[in-house]
Amino acid sequence: MSADSGVRAASRVLQLLRCLNTRMHSTLHELHLQTGLPKSTLSRLLDTLRADGYVRAVAERGSYQITPKVRELSDGFSERLNVVNVAIPCLIRTTKQIRWPLAIATLDGSQMVIRFSTMPYSPLAVRPTTYGRRHSLKTSAVGLAYLAHCPQAEQQALFPDGIDAEAQARLADVRRDGYALRTPPARGAGRRRKRREKEPGAGKGQDNGRGDERDGDEDGRDGHERDDSATCAVPVADGDEVLAVLSLTAFARSVNTAFVNQMVPILNETAAEVLEGYRQMTLQR
Repeated sequence: MSADSGVRAASRVLQLLRCLNTRMHSTLHELHLQTGLPKSTLSRLLDTLRADGYVRAVAERGSYQITPKVRELSDGFSERLNVVNVAIPCLIRTTKQIRWPLAIATLDGSQMVIRFSTMPYSPLAVRPTTYGRRHSLKTSAVGLAYLAHCPQAEQQALFPDGIDAEAQARLADVRRDGYALRTPPARGAGRRRKRREKEPGAGKGQDNGRGDERDGDEDGRDGHERDDSATCAVPVADGDEVLAVLSLTAFARSVNTAFVNQMVPILNETAAEVLEGYRQMTLQR
């Protein structure tokens, strides 16, 4: 079978399943009218789906119907991922306004995963996209923003052995600030941090993600952090449930207290817009 033939066959199977899903029972003739496929083709597809357990034949009615096994096809889809669909137009709109790229991440196991990125829409993107990248909960901006705002019971479930004192301090900073900030490591970072702590305004707008960490942060490649970008992140939270995290990535040289103070409110406004859209969608379901 050629590649094109395989694609057509898969497309036909999906088309057939969609048609079967529209009614309780479907005859071969009804499926022929709905799909436009020859009855001989439909018979072969139905035989395959029956053999795999996704379709049953109802002899007394001369019809076919899907079985509960089709639910397995959606097992990998979380209802929470609906927030990503709501967020996409919001993130694109915000990026077009501020030029900087945004992303949305959700929890997957014990890591955060980037589900969508507007880097392709941004003239200031540090790379083509971050879609699909996985990040640490305790060292990345998106992870810290999630962990700091999720319920304590969820924290305990994610880290049964507890969270170390250093990570707890980071989480306290994020809760206080309302956002997480990850800046890249730099030579002499420890000495500069000590000098910075003595400066007026130190703390607010500073790195609460500990930029000297190297643990697969937002802008890493193969688990190594880039030295030329920084990421700020805020939660999309419905009460004490964190649905997702929004983040903004910029060139490290552009990120200072003034930049953070300007961009965090924009991130929070976008998060509020996403949450409202998600709530509306949930009410309509």
